[in-house]
Amino acid sequence: MAAGQLLTGYADVRATDLAALDTLRARSRQVREHLNAAAKQSHAEPAEHRGPWSTAQMDQITTEVSRVAGCATLLREHLPRTAQDTVPELTELADPLHEHLAALARAAAGAETVAPGALRSVFDSCTARSGLSTEYLGTGAPATATDGSGSTSTSRAVALSSATVDALEALTASVASGHRHGRHAAAPKPARRPRG
Repeated sequence: MAAGQLLTGYADVRATDLAALDTLRARSRQVREHLNAAAKQSHAEPAEHRGPWSTAQMDQITTEVSRVAGCATLLREHLPRTAQDTVPELTELADPLHEHLAALARAAAGAETVAPGALRSVFDSCTARSGLSTEYLGTGAPATATDGSGSTSTSRAVALSSATVDALEALTASVASGHRHGRHAAAPKPARRPRG
C-alpha cells in the first residue's frame, strides 16, 4: 500500500515513485467508493445475507478507511524534498506497516484475525529505539525536540506517521470487532418440530 511506500520516501527523496503512488491512490479511491456502496447497500440487505459487521460498524469502517486515506494523502504532501529533510529511521516501519495492511485485508475478507495494538507497539518501539519519540510530543502537530534540536520536518514526519498508525489501529479494531461478534443480525433458525 501507499503508506509503506511513503515511509520509504521519507528516508530517501529519490525512493518514492510518485507515478506509482498516484496509481495506488486512484485504486484506493475506487476501493473506498466500492466500500461506500457496499455500506449503503448493507442497510437494505436481509439480516441473513449480511457480513460479520453491523450497519453501524460498516459506517464506522467506511469512516476509518477515509481517515487512513487522508493520512496517506498528508504523508505524500509532506514528502521530503531535500536530503536534510529525510527521516531514515522511518524505513524500519515500512515492512511492519505493509504486513499489517496485508493482514488487515485478509481479516476483512474473513481469512484471519488481526490484533488491535500490534502496529502501535511496533511504532512505539521503533520511535523509542531510534530516538524519534523525543521529536514528537503527542500533540499531533509538528514540534521541536525537547532539547530544541529537532527539525520541523522530522517532527511532522513522526506526527503524520503516528496519526496514520492511530487511524489504522482504529480500523483494525473495527474489523476485528466484526469477527468477534460474528453475524450481528442473523435471523434465528426456526425450531424443529419433534417427529411423532
